[in-house]
Amino acid sequence: MKNKSKILIAVVLCIMIILMVVAKVKVNNTYKDFQVKTKDLSSNQYSYVDHTLKISPEKSFVKGKIYYAKLKVDSERNTLFPLNKLVLYRGKENQPSKFIDVPTINGKKTTKLKKGNNTVVIYTGTPTKQNTLYLVENPKVGKYIKYRVNFE
Repeated sequence: MKNKSKILIAVVLCIMIILMVVAKVKVNNTYKDFQVKTKDLSSNQYSYVDHTLKISPEKSFVKGKIYYAKLKVDSERNTLFPLNKLVLYRGKENQPSKFIDVPTINGKKTTKLKKGNNTVVIYTGTPTKQNTLYLVENPKVGKYIKYRVNFE
């Protein structure tokens, strides 16, 4: 009886080790071409998002306990503003903040961009130490470009 339980434990351990190796190989294959580049973006430059939007930083400021960022967005067509591609970096100790509230676009609370030039104001809670805005682009699967937005 003791031999059977030892054999059963050994078989279960072997199966678990095989499953862990298979999972590790799968993760390595999934992320083998994963790449993140960081570029600076200043107010006289544009970043293309989704090949239809040009985003340029205008200014950022803190008013009360709210961090605001004002962006110029040039849209080739009527579309939705990609709020999920912007994060507020708060330093290594804190998780970046997503902008989850509805932005102000051309003076109205909406996510809809009109064709042509748009002024977008996004906001979130005040950062504790650092307030660096990043625009994250995902041109291909596993490829990311982080634009560090430099307001002047």
